[in-house]
This record gives sequence, C-alpha cells and structure tokens, in this order.
Amino acid sequence: MYTYTSSQTQRQDPPTPYNIPSLGAAGGRLAPTLGAIIPGSILIGRPEFLPLNLVAHILAYLEDDPATLAVLCRTKKVLYYMALPLLWKNVTLRNHSTARRRKRTCDGDMKEVPDGLGGASPFAMGLNALVTHPNAGKLVRRLRFEDADDSHFVRDDETEACLRIGRISESAMILNICIRAALDKCHDLEDFDWNLCSRLMPTVYDGLSSSSNLKSLHIRMPSLRTPQPTTNVPAMKALRRLVITDYDPLCFPDDVSNLIYEAQQLEDLQVHFSPRMREAGEPSVQLTHLMRKNIMNERKLVLKRLGVYNFFGKPEAELTTKAANIATVEEFTSINSFGKDEGDTNDLASTFVDHGWTEGDAILMPNLKVWRVDQLHRGHLKSLRTKRGLKSIYLLNARHGQSYPSPYNMSSTSGSTSDITMDSTQTSTNSFSSSSGLTRSPSTRSAPTLRGGLQDLYLDTICKFSGSSLQHLIFPHKWTINAAMVAKLIRACPNLTQLSACIECSDVEFTTILLPFLRRLTAVRVSISPTTRPDCNMMTPEERDRHLDTEDFTMLLREWLSGEGYDQLRWVGMGERVWEAGGWEEVEVLSGSEMTGEGQASRNPETVMKRRVRRAQLEEVKDLEIWRMDSLDVI
Repeated sequence: MYTYTSSQTQRQDPPTPYNIPSLGAAGGRLAPTLGAIIPGSILIGRPEFLPLNLVAHILAYLEDDPATLAVLCRTKKVLYYMALPLLWKNVTLRNHSTARRRKRTCDGDMKEVPDGLGGASPFAMGLNALVTHPNAGKLVRRLRFEDADDSHFVRDDETEACLRIGRISESAMILNICIRAALDKCHDLEDFDWNLCSRLMPTVYDGLSSSSNLKSLHIRMPSLRTPQPTTNVPAMKALRRLVITDYDPLCFPDDVSNLIYEAQQLEDLQVHFSPRMREAGEPSVQLTHLMRKNIMNERKLVLKRLGVYNFFGKPEAELTTKAANIATVEEFTSINSFGKDEGDTNDLASTFVDHGWTEGDAILMPNLKVWRVDQLHRGHLKSLRTKRGLKSIYLLNARHGQSYPSPYNMSSTSGSTSDITMDSTQTSTNSFSSSSGLTRSPSTRSAPTLRGGLQDLYLDTICKFSGSSLQHLIFPHKWTINAAMVAKLIRACPNLTQLSACIECSDVEFTTILLPFLRRLTAVRVSISPTTRPDCNMMTPEERDRHLDTEDFTMLLREWLSGEGYDQLRWVGMGERVWEAGGWEEVEVLSGSEMTGEGQASRNPETVMKRRVRRAQLEEVKDLEIWRMDSLDVI
C-alpha cells in the first residue's frame, strides 16, 4: 500500500481495488486476505470501493440470470469486464414459431410489443452477436439451439419440396453456415446442444470435430421420412458425453458409429429412440448397430452412465457386452424400453419382443450405483438381487400419470390435486393433529388389507439387498405403504437422505413418529392415499386444496418440523406443493401458542426455539434428485 510519512504521523491508504496487486490493480506490495478486508477496513476514508474478488463472488450467484448480467454490463466499465464472461458462458438460442409479445413501457404507457422490435428475432440477433462480436465467442462454454413449443425453424413443407427435387432447402443450408461461422469463433466450446427440427449438415459437424475441448454433444435426429442425405459423423476424441434423441432408422439418421468408436474417453451415453416404433409394434431398432465398429474391432466402451429410452428391439445382450464394458457402468436408466408393467394387459402386441429382455441374464452391471427405471416387473428383481452398494433407486411415477407436475414441465401444470389427500399431515403432537381442522376417525390404525405381491417383493428386495447403502429412494406412488412398511424401510435403510413415497392417510401420524429416526433425511416427498380408509378424510378436494394453501397449515408444519429429530430435514413436498424449513429462531409463546398480543397481561410469555418454514416454488427443488429424476426426460 502507499505510505505517507510526515514528521508527526505515518498513515496508510485503506486497501482498495487499485492498490491490491492480487485484484489486478497497480501499486502496493501487500495483499490482505478477504477476511481482513471485509470487517470494515475498506470503509475507512473511501466507502465507495469494494474489493473485486468480493464483487466476483457476488456475480457468481447471478450466473443463471442473464437479464441481470446484461444490465450490469451496461452499468459500469469494471462491471462490464467482470459480468461479460458470465453472460456469455452459457448461451441458449430458442426458436419460437410466432413472435412473442411482452409488456414494456412505451411513451409512459405499458404496451405489448414484439420481441426484437426494430431489428430481428432474438434467435437471429444472438447468432449474429456470436459471429460479429470480437470477444463473445471466446467466452462461450456451452451453446444450445432448441425449438420452443414444437416450432420449426425450417418448415417441413419447404424441406420436403426441396428434397423431392434432390436438393437441400436454402433456409436449412444458410442456418448451418451461420452456425458454422459461430462455432469458428467459439474456441473453448465444451458443450454443444442441437435440439432443432432441422438436421445438422456436414459443415457443422466439421466445425465441431475441429474443437479440441468439446466434451458434451447432444444431437436431435430428423423426423422426416422423405429420402434425404445422411452424414457419417466425424470423430471428436475429447467427447465424454453423447446424447442422441429421436433416433428413427426410417427417417435417415446420421451414422454415429464412427463417433462412438473414436470417442475413447466417452463416459456417458444416452440414446433416445423415437416412440413411433413401439407404438407401431415395429422392432426395427438394433442397439448394436450404433456400436458395430466397437464390436468389429473389439474395442469396448468404458461407460459410467448409460441410458436407453423408447427402445423396442430384439434382445442383444451378448453383443452389447462385446461393445461396452458393462462392469464399469454406475448409473443405468431405462424408460419405456422393456415392456409394460407386470400385470398390465394393455397393448400386448410387444410381449414376445420384450419378454426376452426381462428373462435374460440377471448378472449385468454388478457395480451399479444409480438405477432409474419406469417398469415394474419381477425380471428386474432378479437383477436387483445381484447388486450390492446401490445408492439411488428411482422407480418413476411419471409413466403412471402423476397428479403433480414435473419441475421441467411447468407449462403442463393443471392445478388439479383431487387424488392427493394431504389432510393427514398430522404429527404426534396433539396441537398439530387436533388443530389442523381435519376430521379423523377415532381409530388411528387401518384394518389389514390385501396388497399386491409385486409391491411386497420390491420392498423386501430393496431392504434386504440395498438397504445399508441406499441414500435416495423413489417408491412408486401407485403403491401405498402403511406404517409397518415405513418402519421396515427405516430400519433397513438408515442412510436415506431423500425419500418419495405414498402413505396411507390413517398412518401419517404414526409415520411422523418414525421419520426422525432417519437422522440424515434432508428431503421428503409424499402423497397421501385415502383408498383404504375413506372415513379418515372428510374434506372435499377443493376444501383440502384451500386448506393447504393457508398460512395456518404452514404454521402446523412449523410445529411439526420443530420437533426432535428433524434438524436435517429441509424440504417437504406434498403433491405439487413444496415447503422449505430453514434455521431456528426464538419465538415467544403463551400456553403453547404463539403470542398474538391478546392475554399478555394474565399469562407470562415463554421463549422457545422454532424452525423457519416458508412456502417454496417447484423451481427451487428441480435439482433435488427425488424431483429431478422423476420425469421421462433425458438427464
């Protein structure tokens, strides 16, 4: 720091961004740590300065908010240089079929104006900025192109008309040329996502292959059955993740066998087939066709994550083991791939093809850690018994028609929760169970009922073979579990941190007594079933929904979560509703109820510790596994 000496005193300038070398400024020799700067020394004399490392730390929280970052770039020159890398780090260009309109202030009035007024669409302007801006491309790490609302950047009728005369449409070719120009500017691109209906051309593939840092690639295959040129996708040797969606062998997909063969560092392979083959009963897919070069040259893929979606083809387990080292797979996903649930008599035409997969070799992927599947069948239990050390089991609800929306599909939220009975969210405390305003039967135990053998087999197998290591569990909400099953699950799975299940309404109070024994539980997601005890729920669905949305119910949850054993529990999900439990705070109470200002003269207040509980949004829990994994999306 600069030192000023006089005959009487010696003083130093407070640390600022201009005299701390570690912050990129000139002058000074000593660079105090952030802890030495924050307590107030920087406010002496020059309170307008903040250390740049503190500003960078604040900006890191705005990485997912491009609108705020864009405003900061226009605020001040120093903020421009600090926020610009974050603004261009993740670029998503979304194509809309129609011009969107937003309310903006025009001449002092709020009016709806189309996006891109006075220029081009946001998609075109963003692509133009990548090509023409001198520094934007250098900052891009992830580049995504996607269609919104099933819109088409290149119209199908235009594409088909050109294909009938043996050429590619001008709009499709110009789009690929522009994207190639943008890729030439993105020298450090690591993730490329193509989710447009228009197909990729060789010019874009060549640009991707020239990128030495590309680690993740997402390709959406074309959906037109008109004859069209195909491309042998070139090698990208640094690739670690490959996602292929909408693969249909009758729609002239590009050949990715060479790409898979040359990607020796590939760890994550997700293959999503078009659902048309299964719906039409057409087993035209060969999984080994994508890996035929690995089989011919005896080079096995060393995968850690493998996902198969909408697969409908003949069993090829033996050839698959020649193409990939199955023993290294730690996470496996199969959605709509190996037939219907056991006992499902709908659409039996695929029985002969799917039967070979469920009756195949059970000793596959012995080192599996994460298992995500939407089919419930005894054949899967044979495989589950051979695995030790499973940490996550996700038996998805999305296939069975969940009554709550996925956080990745918020537009489909209907708001109807008629089959989610949340009236029995009572705890062992008398105040919570009696003041909830919900009528219950005098009997708190339900009569024994007949349960499906498959449900018991799944629960027994999970508890016996995976209980000691299990951390995340989604148990299908189509199966209702009672208090005895919850107790068995808690005894067998002491390390559970996230749990999703459907509980009988008459057993909720007893279940809340057992949950504190899961000391590591941080998130729970439940739906309550009234089917076995209709008398335990005397509310209509509309009354129940109104009650759950009231502040009184949030206060009841606060009483429950303030009990002993819930210190780690942070997220509580009930249907489509989510509550967050925060830290502790001191609250003054009178005779067991919070102080309201009445009766304070006659009773002495008492200070107790309570949890802070608030109503949260689904977007806040979209990264928690019991919400994120419970969807049919490619993850």
